Amino acid sequence: MKIAHVPTGIMISYHIKGSANRKVKIAKQLYGFTDSTKQGKYIYKRKGILQFPYIKAARSTLIIKFQHAADIKKFFKKEKIGFSERIVFLNQHEAHKLRVGYGRKWKNVLSDARGSKDLLVTVDF
Repeated sequence: MKIAHVPTGIMISYHIKGSANRKVKIAKQLYGFTDSTKQGKYIYKRKGILQFPYIKAARSTLIIKFQHAADIKKFFKKEKIGFSERIVFLNQHEAHKLRVGYGRKWKNVLSDARGSKDLLVTVDF
């Protein structure tokens, strides 16, 4: 019998309709941006909604942890942005980047997995 845990995440693909100005505005709200005044004398980093680990898998596609999906979906609904979501299995590099457990001791996995949607437990006979 082989017991393994597979880290999972949510892949959200979105599509922004509208003018280029709207697309830039949404991207700034999502990712944040650097703002400068007085010909670059003062520089400010404006934070976006993505203040947690994420993977930009492709253009308009993010992979995030389950616990952060509600915030992103709420933002997309508020801004009337079409999106779709899928559960994905993460490889070791992706799991490390999202800070989802991979390769931990089984005892720690069981204590972390209770109530968590970030791990999928598989049992092979």
